[in-house]
Amino acid sequence: MNFFSEKNFAGLKRIIGGRSNDFDDMYMFHLGTLIYTIFVLGLPYYAVFNWNAVGWSNFSSFWKGVAFSEGGLFVCQILLLLFCHKKNNINQKILSFSKVIYGYKIIIDPFVFISISAMDRGVFENIEAFLLTLFLLGILLHFVLLYRLIFYIKKGMYSLSDKEIKKEKGSLVLIIPIFLAMVVCSILLLTRYADFDIIFFLIAAIALFFYTGNAVCDYIMDAYCILRFPSFAINPPPKQQYVKKKKRRKKKRR
Repeated sequence: MNFFSEKNFAGLKRIIGGRSNDFDDMYMFHLGTLIYTIFVLGLPYYAVFNWNAVGWSNFSSFWKGVAFSEGGLFVCQILLLLFCHKKNNINQKILSFSKVIYGYKIIIDPFVFISISAMDRGVFENIEAFLLTLFLLGILLHFVLLYRLIFYIKKGMYSLSDKEIKKEKGSLVLIIPIFLAMVVCSILLLTRYADFDIIFFLIAAIALFFYTGNAVCDYIMDAYCILRFPSFAINPPPKQQYVKKKKRRKKKRR
């Protein structure tokens, strides 16, 4: 995205001021995500290691890798909360970048929970292909929305700071029919193989997928601006300082 300049995001500064440039908001996001992970994945993994409901020995190498990855991300998030609590530009960059990573984690965790629950009940093999198809379709739609957002930014969607920026309604037009189709297919196809609670959690996971997948697109733009443009920092340098640096870089390129 090197073709973007700071002018493309002039109107985004006001939005970030109430979202990702708010350091406390980013910190609370990570705290909330940590609690969310404990509730969503804590019980399934506790059951795996202590109740032998599924059994660690029955896990494939893939699912063991998922468990280790989840554990690593959990520890990293605790470290983020412990060491990135001070309001400064470095911590802002770390938290904004990690917000993207843990935004994706919010999407993945319910599918891990549903998969472990299905393994415990012996129906995972029956619904594995369907879960994978839903997940891949959701990822594809997410990247379509991300591409669409980049396209509109390039056209000047966030370039005007003196006008109210309205969210494009086209996203809802694209999301709602696909969401409803996935919900209907989940109910029709899983009724034969899964209990009602698994179907309920799957519908909730799909809804969370669409909501968070759309939000992560915004998190990516926020992190991009914070990492690239000094004026988006919590403590931005004097304007003359980074303007001169830009001019020097341009002269060197010539």
